[in-house]
Amino acid sequence: MGRNSALFNLLFLAMPVLIGLPVFFLFPWVQSSPPTALFVAEIGYLLGFGLFASAKVATIRYRRRFSWGSAAMTTSCRCRYRIGYALMGFAAIVTLCLGLPR
Repeated sequence: MGRNSALFNLLFLAMPVLIGLPVFFLFPWVQSSPPTALFVAEIGYLLGFGLFASAKVATIRYRRRFSWGSAAMTTSCRCRYRIGYALMGFAAIVTLCLGLPR
């Protein structure tokens, strides 16, 4: 088994914990204030997608039409790309907490 395969298997097995811990800590706050949590999730989605799109547009300007991941990006674009994904992931976890029953 290669190094990449081992890392993928580890992340796949750790996914319930990686999603469960933020849900465990965010759930009380989300359930006590759903409108605020919804607003935070919306802002997270909008900012995250804006950062993601700005990084992709900058990559397209360098005549790189199709790119997967952040390998073809400059350092600043790579940072925006990853922060955008992190914000959208956080917003998705907040949205998941909104859908869970008490």
